[in-house]
Formats: sequence, C-alpha cells, structure tokens
Amino acid sequence: MKAFKILCVVGLLILSLVLFRTSTTTAVVLHSGWINVLGADSALHRLWSQFSTPSAGEHVLPPPVQAGIMLLRSNHVSSFRYSPAIGKDEEIRQRLIEGAYPLRNDDQARFCLSYESEPVAPTCVILARTGGMVLADCP
Repeated sequence: MKAFKILCVVGLLILSLVLFRTSTTTAVVLHSGWINVLGADSALHRLWSQFSTPSAGEHVLPPPVQAGIMLLRSNHVSSFRYSPAIGKDEEIRQRLIEGAYPLRNDDQARFCLSYESEPVAPTCVILARTGGMVLADCP
C-alpha cells in the first residue's frame, strides 16, 4: 500500500509539472490531489477499509451459508466436511467453501456441517445449531 501511495504522489507530481507552470500552483494541486485520492474520505480509502475488514461482504451470502460460517468460526474448527444434502446444493456448497476460507473443506474432517432437517449420524455429537444449520463432532 505504501508503494501505491508513493506511485500516486509521483504520478500527480509529474502530471502537475506538465500541466501547470508555477511551483505554487503545483504544490496546491498536489496537496488537494493527495487529499482527494488518498484522504480519509476518499473512495479509495473507503474501498480499502471494506477489503481489510474481517467478514466484510458476508452479508450478501445466503442465510444458511452465513449460519454455517458462524458455527464453524465460533467453534474454532480448522477443517470441516459438509453433509450429502449440502453437497447436492451447488450454490450453498460453493459459497460455504468460499466464505469459510481459510477454514479447509476436507472429506475426512471430524466436524460435519449439515442442514437442521437432516438426520445426524448416531456416532456424532451435536455441538451447536443456528439458522437451520447444525455443526456436529463426528469422531
């Protein structure tokens, strides 16, 4: 990010020297350009804030995916697998894998995420449920 800021300043300096004759005008334009491009109220700053915020953008995911990600994170799971029903629902499956990153999806994982309407294997212990999703520990 620091290199990008330097590149922006150098670019503005060169552009200002080409377009404006006096150094005073150039300094004023550079200062206002710096504020407009990289200031706290700039679009670039707001965009960077969104990208650097944990869980940013998850509000657009389907509710079952949001619930599943919450279950995985709140139970500190490092890898998980999903139920056959989730596996058949391509949209939910794919968005769950993407949204849960960096948590790994592994077919041999101990923790299983499923829909609340699905039966849980008798060897599994339900850890938590919310939003129509269940997280089970299946050793």
